[in-house]
Amino acid sequence: MVKNLPRREEQRGTRRLFIWGIIAAVVIAIGFTVGPWLNSIENTHPQAENTGQLASQKKGVSVAGKTTEPPPHAGANASPESVGRAEAIQGTAKNTTGLRPQQVKAIEDYLAKHSQQKVNSVDFSIAIGSAVPTGMALYNIPDQLALQLPSYKADQYFIVPNEFVIVEGQTRRIIAIVPLST
Repeated sequence: MVKNLPRREEQRGTRRLFIWGIIAAVVIAIGFTVGPWLNSIENTHPQAENTGQLASQKKGVSVAGKTTEPPPHAGANASPESVGRAEAIQGTAKNTTGLRPQQVKAIEDYLAKHSQQKVNSVDFSIAIGSAVPTGMALYNIPDQLALQLPSYKADQYFIVPNEFVIVEGQTRRIIAIVPLST
């Protein structure tokens, strides 16, 4: 049912429609302009867990990190071989450590005696395949843990609250994250 409105009412309704359309367009434009900026600010701050984790990975292991040798000249500098190896490490990441309870217990017992090595926070992502900056202190896997973790005997580690993080020494890539109950 169409109602005949006076010309003045039609113009007022059209004017309101255009004004609200312009307001909606401005709000959308501001959202597209400010949104990415706000997102970049949000991503520059570490998360509240104080472990430095920028990824949601709490535990895991990489099959490639345990079973394949890094290239002979791999180091902290990115080369096509080490980058490819990092992709292989990330690509084979599993959200389980595959460690037996006695292996985790051995790690926890060792850390109870070496708690001074723990760092409270880091400013990089703790996830399988992530690079560990050269300024981060890493420790060699000690012989007593190497007996329990033979596939990691040539690797290094660092400790953050509630996590034992195993790092491949040559490429400084995270290859395992072991959650701790202590």
